[in-house]
Amino acid sequence: TSYTLCLKGRPYKGAHGFAIHFASSSLAVPTEDCSRLSIAVPEDFASGLGMERLWTTRWGNQLKDGVHELETLASAGDSRAQGVIEDAASITGRLIAQTINMLDPEKIILGGGLGCSEGLYRQKLEEYIRANIWERSCATIPILNAGLGEQSGIIGAALSALATD
Repeated sequence: TSYTLCLKGRPYKGAHGFAIHFASSSLAVPTEDCSRLSIAVPEDFASGLGMERLWTTRWGNQLKDGVHELETLASAGDSRAQGVIEDAASITGRLIAQTINMLDPEKIILGGGLGCSEGLYRQKLEEYIRANIWERSCATIPILNAGLGEQSGIIGAALSALATD
């Protein structure tokens, strides 16, 4: 999972050219009883593949059509699928909200398969983003789909590789 910060209409690469990582670093929080730290990489649970793995770990069977099947099951009222989708949206939504809290952007543009999805995942993602923005006056930030839709990340990466400074 990645992101791009745009400043004055141009992607910001960072001091060393690696300002693209999002949800791929490990996070550590105390366990419920505070006896130790629980360390996890958000992408392992919140990406499409991570959601599939979470489903398989929780329920033992593989999804034939991946995340699309999760959305289908959820829309049919399957509480297990709804739970996996909600947990993934909660993780990603909280991280996006944290980014908003740190950078105070004028808008958020989502791309990729999950970012441009419709249905329960997108609904829950937006709910978690807005609920976790600290400054309530910023909670109405526009959340838009990338103009290039699901392929936006791949196209952006290809264009970045061709770009020269």
